[in-house]
Amino acid sequence: RTLLIEPHPGALLYARGVALTEFGPVPVEWKKEGGNSMHFRFEIPESTGAVIRLPKQGQQNKLSINGQPKEFAADGRFIEFRVKSGTYSGAVTGSGVNP
Repeated sequence: RTLLIEPHPGALLYARGVALTEFGPVPVEWKKEGGNSMHFRFEIPESTGAVIRLPKQGQQNKLSINGQPKEFAADGRFIEFRVKSGTYSGAVTGSGVNP
Protein backbone atom coordinates (compact mmCIF):
# COMPACT_ATOMS: atom_id res chain seq x y z
CA ARG A 1 0.00 0.00 0.00
CA THR A 2 2.18 2.79 -1.31
CA LEU A 3 1.23 6.08 -2.97
CA LEU A 4 3.36 8.33 -5.16
CA ILE A 5 3.14 12.10 -4.71
CA GLU A 6 5.06 13.93 -7.44
CA PRO A 7 3.95 17.49 -8.20
CA HIS A 8 4.96 19.06 -11.52
CA PRO A 9 4.28 22.76 -10.85
CA GLY A 10 5.36 24.19 -14.22
CA ALA A 11 4.45 27.90 -14.07
CA LEU A 12 1.99 27.45 -11.18
CA LEU A 13 2.92 29.06 -7.88
CA TYR A 14 0.28 27.35 -5.72
CA ALA A 15 -2.00 24.32 -5.79
CA ARG A 16 -4.31 22.62 -3.33
CA GLY A 17 -6.62 19.66 -3.78
CA VAL A 18 -7.66 16.20 -2.72
CA ALA A 19 -6.69 13.17 -4.78
CA LEU A 20 -9.16 10.30 -4.48
CA THR A 21 -7.04 7.14 -4.38
CA GLU A 22 -7.79 3.46 -3.87
CA PHE A 23 -6.46 3.89 -0.30
CA GLY A 24 -8.61 6.92 0.55
CA PRO A 25 -8.56 10.69 0.00
CA VAL A 26 -5.12 12.35 -0.03
CA PRO A 27 -5.12 16.12 0.62
CA VAL A 28 -2.11 17.82 -0.97
CA GLU A 29 -1.01 21.45 -1.00
CA TRP A 30 2.16 23.13 -2.19
CA LYS A 31 3.36 26.68 -2.74
CA LYS A 32 6.43 28.03 -4.53
CA GLU A 33 8.04 30.96 -2.74
CA GLY A 34 10.74 32.93 -4.47
CA GLY A 35 12.94 31.08 -6.93
CA ASN A 36 14.36 28.51 -4.51
CA SER A 37 11.68 27.36 -2.08
CA MET A 38 8.69 25.03 -2.19
CA HIS A 39 6.45 24.58 0.87
CA PHE A 40 4.14 21.58 1.06
CA ARG A 41 1.51 19.83 3.15
CA PHE A 42 0.00 16.39 2.59
CA GLU A 43 -1.88 13.68 4.47
CA ILE A 44 -1.22 9.99 3.90
CA PRO A 45 -4.11 7.62 4.80
CA GLU A 46 -3.81 5.14 7.66
CA SER A 47 -1.95 1.89 6.89
CA THR A 48 -0.45 3.45 3.75
CA GLY A 49 3.03 4.68 2.90
CA ALA A 50 4.11 7.16 0.27
CA VAL A 51 7.05 7.95 -1.95
CA ILE A 52 7.36 11.72 -2.21
CA ARG A 53 9.20 13.21 -5.20
CA LEU A 54 9.55 16.99 -5.13
CA PRO A 55 11.29 19.19 -7.69
CA LYS A 56 14.80 20.27 -6.74
CA GLN A 57 14.97 23.95 -5.88
CA GLY A 58 18.62 24.48 -6.75
CA GLN A 59 21.91 22.62 -7.00
CA GLN A 60 22.13 22.22 -3.20
CA ASN A 61 18.83 21.27 -1.51
CA LYS A 62 17.65 21.00 2.09
CA LEU A 63 14.46 19.30 3.22
CA SER A 64 12.58 19.90 6.45
CA ILE A 65 9.44 18.06 7.52
CA ASN A 66 7.36 18.99 10.56
CA GLY A 67 10.15 21.31 11.68
CA GLN A 68 12.95 18.72 11.45
CA PRO A 69 15.64 18.18 8.79
CA LYS A 70 15.06 15.03 6.72
CA GLU A 71 17.41 12.97 4.58
CA PHE A 72 16.49 12.39 0.94
CA ALA A 73 17.84 10.86 -2.23
CA ALA A 74 18.52 12.91 -5.36
CA ASP A 75 16.92 11.48 -8.49
CA GLY A 76 17.31 13.54 -11.66
CA ARG A 77 15.34 16.77 -11.24
CA PHE A 78 13.73 15.54 -8.01
CA ILE A 79 14.47 14.83 -4.39
CA GLU A 80 12.84 11.65 -3.11
CA PHE A 81 11.91 10.36 0.34
CA ARG A 82 9.42 7.98 1.95
CA VAL A 83 6.88 8.54 4.70
CA LYS A 84 4.33 6.46 6.59
CA SER A 85 0.70 7.41 7.19
CA GLY A 86 0.24 10.80 8.82
CA THR A 87 0.13 14.53 8.19
CA TYR A 88 3.27 16.26 6.98
CA SER A 89 4.24 19.85 6.26
CA GLY A 90 7.60 21.24 5.35
CA ALA A 91 9.77 22.82 2.70
CA VAL A 92 12.45 22.14 0.14
CA THR A 93 14.91 24.99 -0.17
CA GLY A 94 17.77 25.25 -2.58
CA SER A 95 20.81 27.28 -3.38
CA GLY A 96 22.66 27.63 -6.63
CA VAL A 97 21.17 27.51 -10.10
CA ASN A 98 17.85 25.65 -10.51
CA PRO A 99 18.32 22.38 -12.39
